[in-house]
Amino acid sequence: METNSVREIERIEGGGKSKRNPRALEADERRMWFQKLSSDPKAVEADLFDLTVFMLGTGVRIGETLGVIWEQINFFSSEVAITHQ
Repeated sequence: METNSVREIERIEGGGKSKRNPRALEADERRMWFQKLSSDPKAVEADLFDLTVFMLGTGVRIGETLGVIWEQINFFSSEVAITHQ
């Protein structure tokens, strides 16, 4: 190649930036979310309640949460090693 074609590409407007800042759920929002998850048969079957509790309790992202394996969980010390996503 004689030129770097990537250098010629223009920046995409918006660039994936969120229009809203992230925020934590309020207590009433968490209760409502848990109630909805608990009462939805598909959500119960998919273990979304447990997934949500784990994510809110640890602060890890979805990819990190889904990457956890049993060997990374220490039930005696209540610790989990987040090593990959």
